[in-house]
Amino acid sequence: MKQNKLSTLKKNGIIFGTSSVLGLELAKELTRKGTNLILQDNSKSNLEKISFQMKKIGKQQTYLHCNHQIPENLDNLNIAIQQQFNKLDFIVSTIGNIESLRPLTDLSLKEWKKNIDINLTTNWVILKNSEFFLRKSRSPKIYFFYNSEIANGAAYYNSYSVSKAALKSMVDLYQKEKKKFNFTVKIIDIELDKFCEISHLRPKYKKYNYKKEVKMIVSEIIKI
Repeated sequence: MKQNKLSTLKKNGIIFGTSSVLGLELAKELTRKGTNLILQDNSKSNLEKISFQMKKIGKQQTYLHCNHQIPENLDNLNIAIQQQFNKLDFIVSTIGNIESLRPLTDLSLKEWKKNIDINLTTNWVILKNSEFFLRKSRSPKIYFFYNSEIANGAAYYNSYSVSKAALKSMVDLYQKEKKKFNFTVKIIDIELDKFCEISHLRPKYKKYNYKKEVKMIVSEIIKI
């Protein structure tokens, strides 16, 4: 990771899971708008490809190679932020995963915990370890994504469904706790057959560019 301090005059933010369709589209558009970004991903090769795309846009960013499937790997996130920014204006997390559709009790304990860790605990660790820098921003913004049909108990989505329902509750709770600090904390509901996070499980998945969601998030982030 680069060690130089970046400008505090422009917006500073982190995108988690940048190689996802949604993460990459947001990274490109926010880079075009001149924001300073830390772009996180599990895969070093994906980050190299992302770096090439940022270079084509004309602004290089900072890249964080970290396996977010293990929440403890983000315990030192505050150090990574401090190396780059004096404050943090926004976070976008596209982190989420489910490997297969199976009845709830068919999972092993290891599989149950894995879904909870990736889809819920990792996002809690992100909040915990970035809050100090978010509170230095005048109007910090945080975005997560889910599908309400799954979170409300769609059959065979097992502990992924449970973790997404808990994520929604976590976002609602955190928003209430941080409202007095001018935080905006949102969880955006993506239509089932357009949700890239579960595209490998959906035969009717429609390739979707998220233009509407990207435009909304970017406009909120860069708004003074």
